[in-house]
Amino acid sequence: MDILHEITINKLSSTPLYAQLRDSLIKAINTGLLKDNDKLPTENEICMFFNISKTVVRQAYSDLLSLDKIERHKSKGTFVKQTYKERSFTQELTNFANEMIRQGYQPSTKLIFVEKIGWDGRAYSVLNIPKGSECLHFKRLRLGSNTPIYVEETYVSLAQFPGLDEHDFSQESLFKTFDEVYNTKIIKAYTSYKAINVTEADSRILDVSKHSAVHRVETQSFNQHNQVVEFSIAYFPGTRNRFNLDVKRNHR
Repeated sequence: MDILHEITINKLSSTPLYAQLRDSLIKAINTGLLKDNDKLPTENEICMFFNISKTVVRQAYSDLLSLDKIERHKSKGTFVKQTYKERSFTQELTNFANEMIRQGYQPSTKLIFVEKIGWDGRAYSVLNIPKGSECLHFKRLRLGSNTPIYVEETYVSLAQFPGLDEHDFSQESLFKTFDEVYNTKIIKAYTSYKAINVTEADSRILDVSKHSAVHRVETQSFNQHNQVVEFSIAYFPGTRNRFNLDVKRNHR
C-alpha cells in the first residue's frame, strides 16, 4: 500500500499543512494502515507528491518524534515506532476487547478454523473428558488496530456445552456465552508461560519472521464449581507483547 495516497492535505484549509500531515499519519498508525516498523516516505517523496516545502514535512515529523509515534535510523530512514501491548497478570480476569480498548487499540478477531474433534491428548486430559467425546476446537487471531497481537487455539467439551458450535466466536465472547447461555461463570484461570520459536504456519498468521520468538501461554479456565471448562494455547510475538506481573507481599 502506498501511504501517500492515504494522506489528506487541503491547502485551502486554515489548519497548518504540517498539522494536517502529522494528523493524517497519526490516523494511519492508530487505524493500523501503518503498522509497527513500517517505513515512512522520505521528506523528498512527500514534498514532491504534495508540492509542499521540506519545512512542513520536518515540522510534522518533529511532532511525531515528540509524540513517540516514529523513530529515525541513520542511513535507513523513518519508521513507525515499535509498540508493546501490555498484558498485566493480576488477580483480575479481563477479556481481550476490553484490554485493547483500554490501551487505545481497536480490537477485532479473525476465526482461522473451527472443528469438532474426538481426541487430543493434552486438551482431553486437562478438560477431564473421555476419548471419543466431542470437543469443540477453534483457532482465532486477535488483532489490535489491524495488527496481529496473538493467535489462540481453544478447546471446550461439547458434552458439557451442547450447541456451543453454533456460536460465532469471531464476533462473540466465549466467556460471555458461558455466562449468559450456560449459566457458567469463569472465576479463575491457571496459566503457564514458555518462550519458543514460532511455527512457519503461525509466522504467516502473525506476520512475523520465521522461527522468531513467541510467548507460548497455556491457560486453564475454571468455573464456579472449580472445574476446568476451557483450555487454550496462545502464541504472543515477543516483539509486540510485554507481560507485567503484579506481586504482593504477604505480611502475615
